[in-house]
Amino acid sequence: MREQPARYLTPILDVEMIGDIVFGASRVVSGEMETLRLDIYQPAGDTAPLRPAILWFHGGGFRPGNDKRQIYIPRFANAFAARGYVGIAPDYRVRADPESDWAGTIGDAIADARMALEWVRAHAPDYRIDPRRIALAGGSAGGMIVVSLVHGPDAPTGIWALLDLWGTPGASFRQFSGVSPLAPPTFIVHGTADALVPYEWSAQFATDLARAGVLHQLLTLEGAPHTPLAHMEQIVAEIAAFLAKLL
Repeated sequence: MREQPARYLTPILDVEMIGDIVFGASRVVSGEMETLRLDIYQPAGDTAPLRPAILWFHGGGFRPGNDKRQIYIPRFANAFAARGYVGIAPDYRVRADPESDWAGTIGDAIADARMALEWVRAHAPDYRIDPRRIALAGGSAGGMIVVSLVHGPDAPTGIWALLDLWGTPGASFRQFSGVSPLAPPTFIVHGTADALVPYEWSAQFATDLARAGVLHQLLTLEGAPHTPLAHMEQIVAEIAAFLAKLL
């Protein structure tokens, strides 16, 4: 099929969602095993042989209360599936008291994110996912997860792009010693009025990426709060343009 010129930039496709697919299991603090599931959003009736994919990790402060269907995750996944991407929204382990062991809490979430990525790579042929074009994205806590995964020890290779949505980890949350010059092209979104994750963390991250020679873009939303849903259309359009240039 000849690709339509609007593909990847404009929502021209219908979307179908396949929910609650088991991708693994992990041991929680109590010692019990927790089954981990993901949702897949893909263009309906699409005949493209290979599609780029984005893993969307939710936020929520690493506490119970939000999961893979947190309000903005389906909105992003649907918006990009309608543009020709396959969206994957995985869950990961959270804790009732994450502050008691931030390193362990974030480390567990990173391990689960890695497991989800490995599952997607293993099942790429089943969903016609292009294994060379798999992006990682996360909002808030999810952003901390994907940034830490890409810049931490044993970082996965071959990540096509990184989307950091108001989730840049500060020094006390970082699971890595410094920005990796091998990191994928990175798009950062952050509002200047964010009262939960300071905008300055993303501004500094952009500076560090520049020094490391990593292609990046920082979308600064003046006066916007944490989880700036009022700016969704702008965020989607600018991310779509950024990714289209990488295709």
